[in-house]
Amino acid sequence: MLFNLNPMNTTTIVGKCTLKLVDEYKHMLTQATESLPTFLAFIIYGHMIDNVVLIVTGTLHERDVQELLEKCHPLGMFDRTWMT
Repeated sequence: MLFNLNPMNTTTIVGKCTLKLVDEYKHMLTQATESLPTFLAFIIYGHMIDNVVLIVTGTLHERDVQELLEKCHPLGMFDRTWMT
């Protein structure tokens, strides 16, 4: 008996792998000691800057905000606690 499953495509695989990488990275960041958390934070800053530039330029070109957020790299997403 064959099941009607959605075929896997490269976009889905890349997206799931990226989310797994981000989860593992955040776990490593919380477990790190001494100067390693500082170094790991520097890696995140590049993705944060790219996300901000993407949102600003997309907004200037009147793109949908939800579409822009979907294109942002998950490692560069700002923590909600920073905004309060």
